Amino acid sequence: MAPTGVIAGVVTTDEAQPRPLRRARVTVGGAGLTAPRTAITGDDGAFRIDRLPEGRLTLTAAKEGFITMAYGATRPGRPGTPVTVGAQQAVRIDLRMPRGGVITGTVTDMDGQPAHGIAVTALASRFFSPTGERRHVSTGTSAGTTDDRGVYRIYGLPAGEYVIAAEPARVQVNPVIGEVRLLAGNAPSPTRLALTKVFHPSVTDFSRAARIAVRAGEERTGIDVQLQYVPLATISGTVTAPPGVGQGTILLVRADDVTGFDSTRITRQDSDGRFSVPSVPPGQYRVIVRGAGMPPARETPPPHYALLDIAVNGEDISNLAIVLEPGLTVSGQVVFESETPAAALPVTLRVPIPTATPIASGGLSLPALQIEGNRFTLAGIIPGSYRLPGIVRGVNSPIGKWWLKSLVVDGRDILDAPLDIRQGTDSAVATFSDRGSGVSGVVTDATGAPVEGVNVIAVPLDRAFWFYGSRRIGAMRSGRDGRYSVQNLPPGEYRVATATDLEQWEWYDPEVLERLLLAGTPVKITGPERVTLDLQIK
Repeated sequence: MAPTGVIAGVVTTDEAQPRPLRRARVTVGGAGLTAPRTAITGDDGAFRIDRLPEGRLTLTAAKEGFITMAYGATRPGRPGTPVTVGAQQAVRIDLRMPRGGVITGTVTDMDGQPAHGIAVTALASRFFSPTGERRHVSTGTSAGTTDDRGVYRIYGLPAGEYVIAAEPARVQVNPVIGEVRLLAGNAPSPTRLALTKVFHPSVTDFSRAARIAVRAGEERTGIDVQLQYVPLATISGTVTAPPGVGQGTILLVRADDVTGFDSTRITRQDSDGRFSVPSVPPGQYRVIVRGAGMPPARETPPPHYALLDIAVNGEDISNLAIVLEPGLTVSGQVVFESETPAAALPVTLRVPIPTATPIASGGLSLPALQIEGNRFTLAGIIPGSYRLPGIVRGVNSPIGKWWLKSLVVDGRDILDAPLDIRQGTDSAVATFSDRGSGVSGVVTDATGAPVEGVNVIAVPLDRAFWFYGSRRIGAMRSGRDGRYSVQNLPPGEYRVATATDLEQWEWYDPEVLERLLLAGTPVKITGPERVTLDLQIK
């Protein structure tokens, strides 16, 4: 048998006077294990896991009523720091677990009677990586739906602020269920009603919801919610498209939802261009229509679109007249900065830009950047604000040997601000260079040994560049030899910091950037230069 390692230690409460935690589950995982290994702590909180392979392993501790913690994590829910175990080596690890908070209350119906089977969640503000914005997402552990007394209980909550949301069960993807009509005399009212999600203290508008503060181990009682009915509306109208442009998909996007509950509603037109979207609850919406060319046209027309913002207040909105317009085109000159002879420069180049914003574009992506000779074209753009993803070819990674140095439209480098395209132009200038700047070095621990898997983030001092997808926020994970390299940073002043417990793209969160800025090492980029900076984890 190959030599094996051991991880042993003690699990305690995270208090001023820690106490051993018995029957906590300590789990070890890693690439060298065919399945995770788990040990149960004894009365003294001690655990021991042996016959472990050599390499880097992760360690987590869990127990009912406490917050699951990973070794090395500074906050709940963080990935933590791997533990390096050598052959025939015993490693001691101590873990501290904070006690979870509890929120409980009662859900009642419109008549004040207990509401059974209602799902209740605790929402906390978190950085939502796919869209680069803060969103209220579900956290904690629910004891299921409300019982026959209408009582709910959510436990295992980290200390913080929460919004309590109660929502009846959904029918498929429809955000409303159980449409009803009130009786007016002996006849039903034309107004349709449906139960909808409600926030404590019994409001349907998220901005009016109460924030519930919970300390570690605290139980907040009496957080009650009464269900509410809201009127439903039908949105209908017609879509008119130019000759050669076919029917498009109609998207109805909830623009004022910050919880992630309401997704996009999708429908299509009939042969006469008519459409209808039923059962729409009150709120702010954006109607987005995108049409495409119809075969067998000799020349495919550019993508067409329509955008329309509407406010829904329970009354039907009919006879919307939507006319498709051609998408915007941004084109211009391409400049290649290089000492390479002109004959060696690229003739054609295609740069995919997979970007989207759920609110501004309904999840639609920007088209690819087409480059031919010394001209480029970006055609079929729906006007709006777009968020660049974390990695864009040419910006965060090269295209061959080429880096996109700048994209100037109307005298403004649109790479240095959130990408906002409202009008077309044919006078833009895209500059590529084969001399990108960069900061590189080795990450070591206190003993001077290289450390693998550490996030190295370059943070610009100018907060105007703190936005999702900013090319001036560079991030790279150290390799097996501890080496890292952050490339293509524009000239400016930066702070370079290390972090061991960040999730993917979380380094775009302004709250995280503030912490990294204070802990970082100063670096100044003046041009296409290579700066060497070795970092030590403290």
